[in-house]
Amino acid sequence: MGSFADHRCVGRRVEQARGARPTAAGRSAPASGEKWAAVLALQRQVGNAALTRMLEEREATGRPHAHGTVNGHGVPVQRNVGLEIEDSNWHTSGEGGRRLPKGTPVVHRNYFQLQAEDPDNVEMVTDPPGMANRGDYDRMKASMGRLESELISQQYRAGMAGNAARFRANRLEGGVSDAFLLPGARWAPHLQVTAGVPLAGIPTFFERLKREQVNVQTRQADQVDARLRSLLQLPAAATAPSPATVGGSRSDEPSGPEYRAPSRELLGFTALLNHYLFEGANRPHAQFAKAVYAVMARTDFAASFALLEKQEQVSIAEHLTEWVDVMVSSFAYDTAAETYGSPAGPVLGAEIRDAFGEGESTRAGRVTTSREDWLRGMVNGHDLLSTHGREADPSRGDTEQQRLGRDVDVREDAQWRPALNESLTDLRQLMQGLGQLKDRTDSVTYRNSVSNQNRGVPAVIVEVRHTTGVRPGAGGWIPTADGIYDAVEAAIGNAATVREGTGTRTDTVVPEPSVQPNPAIRQDTSREAIIRRARNGVQDLLLKTRKLALRR
Repeated sequence: MGSFADHRCVGRRVEQARGARPTAAGRSAPASGEKWAAVLALQRQVGNAALTRMLEEREATGRPHAHGTVNGHGVPVQRNVGLEIEDSNWHTSGEGGRRLPKGTPVVHRNYFQLQAEDPDNVEMVTDPPGMANRGDYDRMKASMGRLESELISQQYRAGMAGNAARFRANRLEGGVSDAFLLPGARWAPHLQVTAGVPLAGIPTFFERLKREQVNVQTRQADQVDARLRSLLQLPAAATAPSPATVGGSRSDEPSGPEYRAPSRELLGFTALLNHYLFEGANRPHAQFAKAVYAVMARTDFAASFALLEKQEQVSIAEHLTEWVDVMVSSFAYDTAAETYGSPAGPVLGAEIRDAFGEGESTRAGRVTTSREDWLRGMVNGHDLLSTHGREADPSRGDTEQQRLGRDVDVREDAQWRPALNESLTDLRQLMQGLGQLKDRTDSVTYRNSVSNQNRGVPAVIVEVRHTTGVRPGAGGWIPTADGIYDAVEAAIGNAATVREGTGTRTDTVVPEPSVQPNPAIRQDTSREAIIRRARNGVQDLLLKTRKLALRR
């Protein structure tokens, strides 16, 4: 499933982009304040796909500013929660039965699109920049629920062979005229959720996800905090002198050095590493590399490491061997063999079934990059579990083919061989999704209760993938989606600064304004809805007439 942050430009006419809904005064209302004006203007001009591609290409000209703009132009790149709801029973096609590219809009609705998904499935995908508050999230859910009901109603519209009839997407409100939908036997979607979570909130996030039937596998390791404290050896804050003993004398034994505990951000970062190392040691196979992880890091690990306190970054870089040993010996545990892996073992041990080729020529692949290389690489600025991280590391080879093909094998006739000569396109797609947003992060605003000042905190972007509690039918995904949304809110709240020694939180979350965005896609007017229903009625009558004629 493609993330709503990965809409692709398909160069097609968006027929339902009629502009913003007019107010009673006859003019367009601002979209949730001036904050969204630039986004909606661009959406109307070039569509969501082109907007997202523009954001992803920002690296060519500049980096996002701290306040969440691209080159000072006021286009937000952060968002809170986005949903992707895919159904593999329903299918899409274009004119003449042609396959629609992944991400092609089929139906436009407020807050989201129904898109084509590989190979020919359908997927509801939240529009960028996503839902930044619960009010907008609830309105998006309601809109998605209405479309689900409309889709399911088409299952009972029998075609010429007695099966559900294929229909043009413009039979639905907001549908395009040059795409078709073929109903499935049932509506049984799979849910994925993309969200931004501050590093300090990741442990809370994982714990809450486990309650929501999200299969987040981690290793419960002992003494990790103490081992990190010993590794970092960062001096603790000055404390008052020890009180005298009862007799007025003090112990003559010299006291050992006091080292402070690792930051909450570092503990959150190691929680992400825990999940990756544990899953990499225990999952034997997967269809795609990204399918190994229940929670996939969309912000790459090199960028997440760069969010840690500078002192911690420097100390880890100075003790890389010890750092690798602590991470591997704490989290890379093989539950079947009941042994810990070694730093030289593969960080991603799964056989990837659909790694190379397509159709009957599909062959499996595997990534042999070691745990040590991955852990060292992110400290040196390269996430070797991402396509761009592998390609940007000059030590991996002179050409892109060499850099991407290194540490990768392909299976041929039950034998593994190096994949250096495989298709460059396949090598580029091997790590699709993993760390794909590079250094992009969300932003959470906190207000200090003492100084009454606001501060923005980066939040790494993650994608929740293994949602096992979704039920078939319209709205069957909603309880799980709500639980994940609650987990995001809890993680953000728990990431607030805690006053040392008291446990009291000095920061509170500054909520986004709960104002419905002015949609870039206007819904049908009453007249347009009547015309659409009349057109659909004529189509149904023609279909019945043809079926009766065949029976005679």
